[in-house]
Amino acid sequence: MTKKRTPTEELTYLAKMEFINMVVILLMYFLYTALFYVNLDLFGAFADGQASLAELLPYRLNWLTFYPVLLLCLVLLEGSLYWFNFLQRVRRKKALSKKQIGRIFTKVKVVTLILYALYVPIFLLNMGQTSLLACVVAVCIYLFAIIEYVNYFHIRLSFYTKDYQGLLVAKPLRIIFQKEAGNPSKLAQEIAYFKKGDNVSVQKKLEK
Repeated sequence: MTKKRTPTEELTYLAKMEFINMVVILLMYFLYTALFYVNLDLFGAFADGQASLAELLPYRLNWLTFYPVLLLCLVLLEGSLYWFNFLQRVRRKKALSKKQIGRIFTKVKVVTLILYALYVPIFLLNMGQTSLLACVVAVCIYLFAIIEYVNYFHIRLSFYTKDYQGLLVAKPLRIIFQKEAGNPSKLAQEIAYFKKGDNVSVQKKLEK
């Protein structure tokens, strides 16, 4: 049985893995989609120096699928930065306080939500110009990005298995479909902490 990680080890793991996952997802997206554009007929000419890379790989960015990938990577980056700051706080090194994090991520949450909403018109405008498979893949990535957004800014949806070798699947699904009560995520708690303090300050000003 795998030994449970200490709080410092867990925070280090979360900060690193969220960033690594973001980089891997971006690389996989570009490498996978690039395969669809490779002009194999020009490979020989490219090897001989008679064709350019642009001719061999006339890559065109598909915003229908790329935008939700960006959304997913954005949330992973936000998560990585949050966990890194939390780690610094636990180590008693220079870090943003709970109130400062709450103030910053209150704004980040709104901006992120707006970016998520913008995908709806992007999808509708581009869905007729791409294949059904690309539309299905795009929707799946978008839904996964929404789950990550909820996991960080609202309710915790990621839970380890008993051996700490993977993540549970059934438990978050029960929470999503309201078959089981969920708990606020750590970031959601810090945002609530900031808002509570902010409301108290406003109330005191009004009472003066």
